[in-house]
Amino acid sequence: MIEFECNKCGKQLRVKDESAGKKGKCPRCRCILEVPAPDFDELIDESPVQRPVEERFPVTHKDATGNAVVRQKPHESGHSPNAPSVNVNMPKRTSSLGVVSLIMGILAFLICWIPLLGLLSIPVSSLGVLFAVIGFLIAIFRKGSGIGWPIGGGVVSALALIIAFTQVAVIGGAAEAIDEAAAKADQTKQEVVTSSGSGNSTSNNSEEANVTNTNNSEEAEEWVSAKYPVRQGDMQLQVKGAVKGKVPLIDSFDESQGSSRDDLLAIYLELINGSQSKKIEYQSWQGQDISFSRDYATLEDNFGNRYKRISFGFGTEIVGNAKSDSIYPGKSLIDVLVFELPVDTAEHLKLELPADNFGGEGMLRLQIPQDMIQNR
Repeated sequence: MIEFECNKCGKQLRVKDESAGKKGKCPRCRCILEVPAPDFDELIDESPVQRPVEERFPVTHKDATGNAVVRQKPHESGHSPNAPSVNVNMPKRTSSLGVVSLIMGILAFLICWIPLLGLLSIPVSSLGVLFAVIGFLIAIFRKGSGIGWPIGGGVVSALALIIAFTQVAVIGGAAEAIDEAAAKADQTKQEVVTSSGSGNSTSNNSEEANVTNTNNSEEAEEWVSAKYPVRQGDMQLQVKGAVKGKVPLIDSFDESQGSSRDDLLAIYLELINGSQSKKIEYQSWQGQDISFSRDYATLEDNFGNRYKRISFGFGTEIVGNAKSDSIYPGKSLIDVLVFELPVDTAEHLKLELPADNFGGEGMLRLQIPQDMIQNR
């Protein structure tokens, strides 16, 4: 309320605060007055207000018998309500070792499929399994908190480890099979044909190789003198001669005759099919220009010198070279192999022929003595 006096008659007047600034008549003298603005200093009560001290509940005190009594804050209605129940979701703990295990398992799983490089996944996945086991035990100690991480990491790491070991086993088995096949292909498998037609075997199988040592006698048994024919299965082979000199050639286009520019060594072979009913497909030991397996003969002397096979290019053929042909039962075939000229001091030449060229196995090994080599 705004209190003020009439300027004319001095009557004490009281009006509402909303009338501030408005004009009105004095009820006594009827004088027109303007209601002044309220005095804000009077509205502010500078005296401090003493707030009652609220009693904190629950309050514990002892009764007359000395027992502790707990007093709760009374409700307005006179009844003490039950305390509200609040559910607080605590953040779940994660397993750091489980996370590391899962990451290592995924990394190992990505590389375990790559040949050879997959071997690197073995230590990585092994560590992943180890971390997974430790993380699983820690998760159990924490009442199962974050147990999913080590379980997932352990499964992925174990799977990568199994794949890596499987790959090692497969690669090892394949390498062993390749070595076994190579050793089998390199074995000498032949029989020496005597004058009576019977054969004495000179095959050096794995059992004989385990018994004998690597001395000159074993080498002599492995290499048969080219003066005698050898046989494997139905195929019989004999060196008919070795000639030094110009090699006769023929042009495959106009069939004109010629000879090689340099002196070379020509080895003449006779192949006989001893079967009564089956023909033999023969591929010349002179070799092809492009081949995915060894189909050519090799020549070496007693000094260890190796002599290259000689070819004369496209359109020029060696007279007597069989290339590829079928040998029918009871029939024979002559083939010519051309090599570099051997040194004059060579005592003998070792001719190695893969039996795969006529469908056989292993090698035929013949030793050509110096007295079998003639000059043209």
